[in-house]
Amino acid sequence: MIFQTLISALALSTPLLVDACQSTVTKPPLLWLADLRSGNTDADSSVTLSKAGPGLRLIRFEQGAVPIPITPEEKLELEKSGLRYFDVTEDDLEAVLAQKISNGQYGGSRA
Repeated sequence: MIFQTLISALALSTPLLVDACQSTVTKPPLLWLADLRSGNTDADSSVTLSKAGPGLRLIRFEQGAVPIPITPEEKLELEKSGLRYFDVTEDDLEAVLAQKISNGQYGGSRA
């Protein structure tokens, strides 16, 4: 009886939890970030699309996308927005896999 009550409560609260985790942003993530940067007068115009400098984070909005450097303030706004992203600053698994494939270390037979 108690188990069924708990399951019923969980079933009723699950849509609320899912809605709370989903983003309310309706535009594509890159446009959202561009709008955020255009509204930020303190934005560093030297941010490039290559490597993260001190304090910058590298993120991807989808698998296979080019990593984008963002400031810590932009990352906080990104977290508040609910948009999904991958932080690849320390561990960019796609770059590691691409390097292994180019070096011939991935796939093939093992001795």
